[in-house]
Amino acid sequence: MQAISLAGGFKRSMSGIEIPNRFASVTIVSTQREIPFLHSKLNPRFISGKAARKLVCELETKMEEGMSFTKLFVFGATLLLGMAALAQEYPKMSVSVDYSYMHFAPAQAYTSNHSLNGGGGAFVYNITDHIGIKADLQGYGSFTNTFTIPPTTAIPGGAHGSVSGNLFTYVFGPQLKFRAQKFHVFTDTLIGAAHSNVYGSAFQTICQPTATGCPGVHGAPSNNGWAFLLGGGIDIPINDKVSIRPAELDYLLTRFGNFFTQANANQNSFRYAAGVVFNFGER
Repeated sequence: MQAISLAGGFKRSMSGIEIPNRFASVTIVSTQREIPFLHSKLNPRFISGKAARKLVCELETKMEEGMSFTKLFVFGATLLLGMAALAQEYPKMSVSVDYSYMHFAPAQAYTSNHSLNGGGGAFVYNITDHIGIKADLQGYGSFTNTFTIPPTTAIPGGAHGSVSGNLFTYVFGPQLKFRAQKFHVFTDTLIGAAHSNVYGSAFQTICQPTATGCPGVHGAPSNNGWAFLLGGGIDIPINDKVSIRPAELDYLLTRFGNFFTQANANQNSFRYAAGVVFNFGER
């Protein structure tokens, strides 16, 4: 029997269109009906008339739709997996070491502002790509604070003296970090405590050596106070494990309430820090 080859591997013969073997077990689903092509004992391989041409067209259309759906599914799955992998690429924890400069402003009328140099570090445990829990510890070396106190009820004759002291801050709280390919920007709001021995030293230097002492001062002032920090900075990744922190700028509020700060118990300070960040683990 003479057969003429058609597109898609179909052949036209005298009695109709020959269905190739590879379609012998395919089910064509149309809006009207399902027409299975199955081998049987009679092996019907020829379909004639308009129905044959219609079935050939439907078969080719279904094949093209199936291939398009498969490509779309593979592309979508690859995209979702890639996004999920990218979202998970952030360190489990980070440790930073830094140099820190503070402009310390006691805000008392009888003392002055100071420039403090020190350093410290921070530890961050990342809960998500953007949210972490931060602990920030900083210390500043000895500085000299001069008090000139006018006559008051507590010190009738007034007082003058220079004392040395230090300052440490321990603050904790949430950090938000936004990670781009070439830089990371972060901001944090931290609260905790501050420690300074400058006020205790002032009590020993100014009040205790006098004959009458400081009648209005009852005991040495506390060396501890509250601390609140608000700020942020930028990190520049060198690789997955190390980043350079060129700048962190913070507002620091400390509150030492005692005789020497009774006019204003708040100390408003500004801090600059720069250092290196080390990343550990991955999520």
